[in-house]
Order: sequence, then C-alpha cells, then structure tokens
Amino acid sequence: MFEKLLISHCAPTLAGIKTGNLFSYHHPSGENIVSLLAIWNEKLNTRGIYLTSLKNKDSCTLIYIYRKKELLNLLEKEEIQSFLEKQDYPLFSLDSVLDHLRKRLLMSKDFPHEIGVFLGYPLEDVIGFIENRGKNYICTGCWKVYHNPRNAQRLFHCFKNCRKQFTYLYNLGLNTEERMFYYMSKVAVVYYSGTGNTEAMAKAVVEGAKEAGAETDLIFSDDFSASKLDDYDAVGFGCPAMGDEVLEEISFEPMFEECEGKLSGRKIAIFGSYEWNDGQWIEDWEDRCKEAGAVLVYEKLPAYDAPEEEALEKCRELGKALANS
Repeated sequence: MFEKLLISHCAPTLAGIKTGNLFSYHHPSGENIVSLLAIWNEKLNTRGIYLTSLKNKDSCTLIYIYRKKELLNLLEKEEIQSFLEKQDYPLFSLDSVLDHLRKRLLMSKDFPHEIGVFLGYPLEDVIGFIENRGKNYICTGCWKVYHNPRNAQRLFHCFKNCRKQFTYLYNLGLNTEERMFYYMSKVAVVYYSGTGNTEAMAKAVVEGAKEAGAETDLIFSDDFSASKLDDYDAVGFGCPAMGDEVLEEISFEPMFEECEGKLSGRKIAIFGSYEWNDGQWIEDWEDRCKEAGAVLVYEKLPAYDAPEEEALEKCRELGKALANS
C-alpha cells in the first residue's frame, strides 16, 4: 500500500525531475510511522532522497519526499530566501526550515501557500497564486500557472509520463530501487562561461535531461576531471569560442584534454556560444571528439551571442538526447 502510494504520487521526485512531492498516508491502526519512514530512508538516502512526516492526525500522516541537494540549492537562492523570510522561516538549517513548515501546517486548516516552494513550483507561480487568490491563472496542472505556461505544460507532460513509466515497472513486479535504476540515467553537464551565454545553454541542457528522467549534475569546468567520467552515463560539454577560435585555455581546455584520452565509446554532446567568428571552433572540437572515439549523441550545437528561445529549446533537446542515450 505504502509503496503504491509512493509511486502514484512521488514518481517525479524519485526520478530526479522534481524537487519534492507530498502525499497523505492513511495507515493501519498501530503502525509505527517512524519505523516505516526509517526503512524507506535507509533505502533512498544513498540516492539523495529523504522522507519525513509533516503532519499527523488520527491515522493519517502527511508525508513529504524530497531531494535534499535540490531543496538546499533552492533555499540558497536570494529570491527564495527573501520570500520565506516574510513568512518568518528561520533559514540557518534545513531542519529549522522543515520544522517551521510543520508549525505552519499545524496552524492552518489548508496548506500554507509557500508550500509550493518545497514542491519545486516556480516562485513566480507561487507568488501569482497568492496575489490572485488562486484565480486568473493562465493554465493549470500540478499547480496553477501565472508565468511561462509553455514550460509548465512541458513539465506537466513530463511528470505524467514519469508516473506512467513507474507504474508500468511497478506492475511488472520491480521494487522501487529497481525502478529507479531502469528509469534513470546519470548525466553531467560540464561547462565554462565567461559572459553567461554558455551557462544559459548549460542550464537548458540540464532542464532537458531532467525532463527526460535523468539524474543530472551541472558542473563548472574547474570542478570536473577525467576521474569523474565513470560516474556518469553521458556527459554534455559546453564551452564558448575564445581568442582565435579555440576552447577556453585556463579552465576548460586542460580539463577536456585530460578527459580526451578516456572518451572512446563514451556518450557525449558539445555546445557553446560565439560572438565574433564563424563557429570554426566547434567544428575543430567535434573533430577532436570523433578522433578520440567519443559517441556524439546529438549534433554539435553552437549559438550566436546570447542564446534565444529557439537555441535554448535545442539545448533542451540535446539534454534529452544525453538522458536517453
């Protein structure tokens, strides 16, 4: 019963494409919820997934499942902190934040509106819901949408497909850990950016990979090395054109040169921005990858100057190709 609820309500979080989910568990009289959650935390904590109870009433427990790394990253954003501080959240630790959320739930018959932040809803939609009192939304799905409906609809579709996939694997008899193994690939998006253009592309690649169900890490080139290649099923490399049509020489080039000798048979994709040249740098880069024996899962992807929505959409497609490779 518990595992079935976990699949039907929380598949996107299990798959790594959503920060968190909530569900109510109506448990048999006398069942020890603390022990039950401890068992599941032992199974899932190694994958960065945590379960905790937020509210108990009679034989019903409100359970929050979340990806700790993603939640901490959200709580580090200035705009999120500013928003939560207005609700008197103490932001010195994750435990203190969750404790305050529990208090807010106890004081209210309904969900406090800021709970959308903990579920990974866009902040502008959370604020839009509050300011409009739940009315005047553009579209609705997992949440009411007030900004960027195209992106929201794409996510809703992704969440729906994820639930279908997990339910299918559940009906085949696979346990949760096995379902996560079959569903999820692990992707690294490694990039250098000086102006922010290639960083914007990298973030869009991450969006696409996550939408396709991959566990995805966004890594600056200083923090990646050849020794980490084996940790990932596929890697997206992003670097702008620098100088005389070359890769950035201080951070990215030394890292990529180290990785180059270990790219044979590895699934990769390359992307980056350029401004004053004709894109020869990415042609040369592609040749290096092919000579190294890398498997390019998506065509090389250059973008001129600041990437516009068309280029960012191609970046998302690149991310999906990495996830599905």
